[in-house]
Amino acid sequence: MAKKANADAHADAGTETLTAVEFLARQTQLEAAAAEALPDDFSVCSFSQGYVVQRVYSCRTCSLAAGRPVGVCYSCLCHTTHDAVELFERRHFRCDCGTLRNASHRCELDSARTKAGQTNTENEYNHNFDGIFCVCNQVYDPDSETSTMFQCVMCQDWLHDRCIPDVPDEDEFDEFVCKACVTEYPFLAQYDPDGTLGMFVRRDTNATDTAAAVNANGKRALDVETADPAPVCPLASASGSTAKADATPRYLFCREDWRSHLCRCDTCLAMYSKSGIEYLVHKMKVYEPPKDESAGDSLLDAGMKQLDRVDQPGLLTTIGWHAGVHAYNRLKDRLMGFLRTFGETGKVVTKADIDAFFAAQAEAERKKKRVRM
Repeated sequence: MAKKANADAHADAGTETLTAVEFLARQTQLEAAAAEALPDDFSVCSFSQGYVVQRVYSCRTCSLAAGRPVGVCYSCLCHTTHDAVELFERRHFRCDCGTLRNASHRCELDSARTKAGQTNTENEYNHNFDGIFCVCNQVYDPDSETSTMFQCVMCQDWLHDRCIPDVPDEDEFDEFVCKACVTEYPFLAQYDPDGTLGMFVRRDTNATDTAAAVNANGKRALDVETADPAPVCPLASASGSTAKADATPRYLFCREDWRSHLCRCDTCLAMYSKSGIEYLVHKMKVYEPPKDESAGDSLLDAGMKQLDRVDQPGLLTTIGWHAGVHAYNRLKDRLMGFLRTFGETGKVVTKADIDAFFAAQAEAERKKKRVRM
């Protein structure tokens, strides 16, 4: 009765009670979640890679201190407790952690201070870095957002499907160009006026191309692959076409190989370069952090790996401590196996069970000592 009363008192006080098996299972789940969220090595900043396609995060904490948006790489984000907005892949971006744009914060990965005093003049910031997306200028909340969002391959803004008229089925197109970008680059709307090239999804044609996958957050990532060059300039020959080129600004839903039909003649290449849109026809350098070999390790496993790197010859106290940790590790594995049998059967672990386990371990150690003697 006293034990039950004590248990009830703990329950009334709102104290959560966990069995050993439940605790170990929860710890394993937390470690797995951490490995999934941060699968890559974050010991090196991407700054030295220059302007590349990479995962970018807008650091809200640094933005408030700097008075302007600050974009950082995956590694720099992982070395802070700052509040941040994930922007996914951004094109031609260099980490601004610790640069003049964010001079009040020192990059923890820049021990040589090579970034201090630097200005990344080629970084392009839009309203996404303020946590605002789409033509509706809505703050993106991943916990409440229900719409699928599509990233324009040119301005890189994310738009809600509900804010885009007549969105085709997702398996009909591979990339998306927003109306604002078609307005800024009207030559795009002049391509394939009669639909013979199959560059864009049209309501009067049947599409069979496979679209890029939608990520876990409901957003479609920009594609950085380009195809073989087109042999003829469609714009130069448009006047001789029987179909009338339509340069009316509109949303473009692009098929998988649409870039292969973009002209690579000298005139068009010069136009792409002058407009800063060479990425449409050239491959871009993509930076991916190396995979973290220790991702998914438990805290004990990580500690053991660090101990294994220590130079220990002649350090008897360290050797003794190290051996003791290994002995603890073996005992922990045995205990987990012992407790797992209770979890599988649903049997409650009692004090007698634990006492019996440790008594058996002690007896096993005594037998080993007798054998060694």
